[in-house]
Parts: sequence; C-alpha cells; structure tokens
Amino acid sequence: MKTTTSTGISSRGIVAGCLAGVLLLAFALRLWGLDFGLPYVVHPDESVWVNGALKMIKTGDLNPHDFIYPSLLYYIDALAYLVYYGIGRLSGVFHSLTDLVEPIILIGGTGRTSLPALFLIGRGISLILGLGTVALTFDLGRRYTRHILGGVLAGLWVAIAPTLITHDRYMIPDGPMAFFTTLTLWASWRILERGQTRDYVLAGIALGLAVGTKYNVVPFVLPIILAHFLRLGWQGVKEWRIYVALALSGVVFFVTTPYAVLDFSTFLNDSFVDVRHYASGHAGNTGASLAWYVNYFWQAEGPILVLAAAGMAWGVYTRSKGTILVAATMLGYLFFISAFAVHAERTALPLVPLIALLAAGWAVSLVIPASGAPPRVGVDAAVALLVVVSLLPLTSAVSETIRLTIPDGRDTAREWIERNLPSGAHIVIESYSPWIDPERFAITSFYRANGEPPEWYIAQGFDYLVVSQQMFHRFYEDPAQFADEIARYEALFRAFELVKTFTDGGYEVRIYRIPHAM
Repeated sequence: MKTTTSTGISSRGIVAGCLAGVLLLAFALRLWGLDFGLPYVVHPDESVWVNGALKMIKTGDLNPHDFIYPSLLYYIDALAYLVYYGIGRLSGVFHSLTDLVEPIILIGGTGRTSLPALFLIGRGISLILGLGTVALTFDLGRRYTRHILGGVLAGLWVAIAPTLITHDRYMIPDGPMAFFTTLTLWASWRILERGQTRDYVLAGIALGLAVGTKYNVVPFVLPIILAHFLRLGWQGVKEWRIYVALALSGVVFFVTTPYAVLDFSTFLNDSFVDVRHYASGHAGNTGASLAWYVNYFWQAEGPILVLAAAGMAWGVYTRSKGTILVAATMLGYLFFISAFAVHAERTALPLVPLIALLAAGWAVSLVIPASGAPPRVGVDAAVALLVVVSLLPLTSAVSETIRLTIPDGRDTAREWIERNLPSGAHIVIESYSPWIDPERFAITSFYRANGEPPEWYIAQGFDYLVVSQQMFHRFYEDPAQFADEIARYEALFRAFELVKTFTDGGYEVRIYRIPHAM
C-alpha cells in the first residue's frame, strides 16, 4: 500500500523520515537511565535471567529447570552472552567461562554485580525490541488510518508511553513480550488486508514467539482468527491457512521451550505457579483488577485513553473491520487479565500499542475526515489537542526516568551503614533493602521483616533491622486488607530503636537498633 500525504504526494522518504524521528525519540527515552542501579541490582527479577543464561552456557544444559516463564528469553540472553564472551576472549579480557561471574544476591531487589555488562546486554535486548514495538505500531497506525499522520501519532504515543519505556529498560520478558504481541497484530492486519500464505505463516510464528516469552499472551490468538474471518466471513472455516497458522504457533512455542516436552512433569508443575499466584493474590496488587487497569491507564496515558475510547466507539458504529480487529483484541486481552485477582502494569503492556492505534484513528478522523468533508476541528485546535494529549505520558516518562537515575534512600542508607555501623554487626534486611557488604557485616535476609515478633529477633541476638519502602509500604497502602501485616510491622517499630530514616529520591529506608536480651 502506498503512503499518501494530505497533498496527494506519495513519498517513501517522508514515511522514512517520520519513522526515524519517532524511533530516535523512543531510543533516547529508553537509553536514558538504561544503566539504572548498576553495579547494584535493584530489580528482583533481572538476576534470575542473568543466572539462568549463565548457567546454560557454563554447563551446556539447555534445560532451564524452571518453567515459571517459557524459555525463549533464556536462549536469547545465553546467545548474547556467548557473543560477549567470545569478544572478551579474543581481546584477552576473559580466559574461561568462569570469568563470567554471577551477581551476588542477598534477597530480592538487593544485590551487586562485578560485571554490569551482563545486565546491560539483557536490557539492551529489551530496548531494541522496544524500538521494534514502536516501528510496528507506526506502520499499523499508517495502515489503520490510511494516512501517515496516523502512523506518526500511534508510533509517537507508544514511543513516549511510560509503561513501555520503563519495561524496555528491564532485563525481563515483558518488553519483549509486547514486541511479539504487536508483531502478531501486525501480521494479523496483513491477513485482513490481503491474506497471503506468508501472512498466516508470520502470524503463527509471531504468536508462538509471544507465548514463548510469557504464557499470559495466549489470547493474542484472537486477532489472527478475527482477521481471517473478517476477511472471508464464515467461508473462512474451509480455508486451510488459518489452521496452519494456529498449528505453527504451537510448533514455534515448543521449539523455543523444548523442555516443555522433554521435561514435561517439571513444566506442568512450574507453568501453573504464576497462574496460581495471579489467581490467589499478591500483597499490594490484589482485587478489582479491571478497575485497577482502567485507572492505571487513565493515570499513565490520560487523554490518549479518552481518544481511544472515542475511536473504538466510532469504529464499531461505522463497522470498520480494522477497528473491530484492534478493539476486540484490546478488550479480549483486558478482560482476560482482569479475570485474575492479581494485577500488574507489566501484564498490561500489550495493550499500549492497541490503545495508541485506536486513539490515532480518532485523532486522524478529527483532522482529516474522509470524503473531502471539512475537518471537525481547525488546524490550530488540532495541534493544541495533540500537544495536550501527549504531554501527560511524556511528562510521566521523563519524571520516572529522573527518579530512576538520581540517588535514593537505598544509596544514602548504604553509604551511612558503611560509615557508621561497626564491622561484624549482625544486620537483618528485607527485600528491596540497600546493598550491605556481606564480607564486612553478618547479613540475614527475609522476604519481609514482619514474619517474626520482636522477641524472636532479640533472642537471636541480631543487632540491626533494615526495612525498605518497596516492601513494607505496600501493606500501608491498603490498611483495611493488610491490618494484620501492619500490626506486626508496628510491633517491631515500637520494640526497636529507630536509628535513622532515609527518604532521598522519595524512597524510604529505616534502620532500627535491636536491643540485646538481658
């Protein structure tokens, strides 16, 4: 399909230039802060992927022995590490695989690495695939609205989406997952447009890769099926290519997670761990999931969500097949993830490009209506509207990056502990606490500090207790639901002497002195 400007001039150069501009902005926003935290490990999940990939290349065992997530990202990271090791070996930096040292993790969210490059490589993979998400959304927006402005707007709103920017910096599966779901939608759109065999093949491969990244995106089979039947109607039941696409998605999943078959019993047990977790609950992220997701996107995307709702309503009213495809995919996935008790922003990442597409469709219809009708809004008003719509997510993305890159309470607490606490002190920490040198201090770590009463800590002879915002604050955000947990924390806080509180960067860390038993 040719791209046509409002003057009727077809130009690949204009499209390429606009895409390059959007990608440059996306790249700058994601590169900024890519090294956050390092050499300290503050994200609780990143070390899982580092250690898993390192174990594969050091032992040659491609079985991850852990199927809470599928295996695709392990293999991608392991391959990248082999390249990194090969370059280091040739340059004399590395002499054997043992030189690739695993990070030291005291507890989730508290660790340190002597090789920050191991994390930067994984984050770089997420960044590159994040740019792919932007590029695919740009092209989808152009095709969906039949105008380059639609591509610019959809791509721009994905480029500045704070949720995607954040997760495109993490060495975890969620950013890559959004790329593969967007690729699935892109291939499904090609099925709707022309329905060639290669479109079905790509759609099947993309879906298999998406599910091979995270199980929860299985509902993205919906756009493939919808595109097929929107193009062919019920006659599509007789069309063999849809069955090839579905079968191919399963084949690709098992190719990228082969030990789902080769180690079936472990796979069967582990693959339901996250399902049970999402169904049962997680402190601070449980209950009323649909309302939570809608409220989250309202806070993160603001007016873009309003434009998307208007675009969806208008497209369904006019029976636009493209809108039906995008809207049904968005609602199908939203209702699927909302059926679980636990909600999380990273689970909703595949929705971001869908919202951007629907919003771009409505915005383009306001500025450039069909059939030569006059614009619904003037050019000045349209520009002002689009600036206002983009301002909230861009501001949120920038402020979040600034927060991520400045020292916070963990940094100042770590430095204070190094300077002021006596060597050999026995310190208890909970998850997300500041890094404390285990060679200088005796460290005991717990997932959360309120699991034992004050008397137990005193009897064990501990000297200090460190509690951290990202753990204990989650309970205080919902005092009705977590009254017991709060009461146990308060018992600790009353029994122990508060030595120091740090709140730098909006992150709170408290250090308590534990009295010794008489």
